[in-house]
This record gives sequence, C-alpha cells and structure tokens, in this order.
Amino acid sequence: MQEMLLQGTGPLESETMNRTQHLQKLKVTLRVYQALGSRPGSLSFILYLDSKMKHSSHVEGQNQIVLGGSCMRNPKGIQFTAMLELQIGGTAVISLLESRKLKVDGADRALLVLVASSSSEGAFH
Repeated sequence: MQEMLLQGTGPLESETMNRTQHLQKLKVTLRVYQALGSRPGSLSFILYLDSKMKHSSHVEGQNQIVLGGSCMRNPKGIQFTAMLELQIGGTAVISLLESRKLKVDGADRALLVLVASSSSEGAFH
C-alpha cells in the first residue's frame, strides 16, 4: 500500500486549507492509501478495522467500515472512532464477511480513505 498526501490546488486551495484546519481542531486525522494491481483484476484482499482497546466495528453500505471504542481502563475517558471507505476500480466483487469485514476479489486498483478521531490530545498524529 502506498500512502498519498492530499493537497488542494487552484481555487479550492483555501477551502481545502480551511477544512484541514477545522479537522485539526476536531482532533481528526485523514489518511489515503492506494493499491494498484500488477495486471487487471489481480488485486484481492480482506479489509477490516481492529483495535486492542474495547471497541466494536461494522460495515455500513457496501464500502464503509466504522469502528468506535474507548480506553479499556476508563470507558468515560478517551473515546475514539474511525471510518474506512473503500473505492475500487475495475470489475471487482465486494462481499460482506462476519458483518464487519469487506472482501474484495478481482480489482484493478483500490483507494482506501481512513478518517480517525480521538478525544485524546495527540492521538493519531
């Protein structure tokens, strides 16, 4: 997987910067990853979110996984949440596994967008 940096250009640059500053104030981190198959239809994988902390996760729609949880020692303390969105290229088949995993078969490429947030200072940075 390759991590990509999102940058605004042209007239949207100031709007993108404002959104980025707003996300930082909300203690939100955005990561984008891209995977490319070596040939058409060669990319297959299982995608899910997990944590060592107390958590739950589920699939929303056909292409999103949501995870939420809290610190094991103090459920009223640190809270966290993450959302992973999958965008695929080609004629891939996406299947649901165990109500919390997505299985992708035969994609040309995949773009994964992860948004994570925590009530803790410095989390995900």
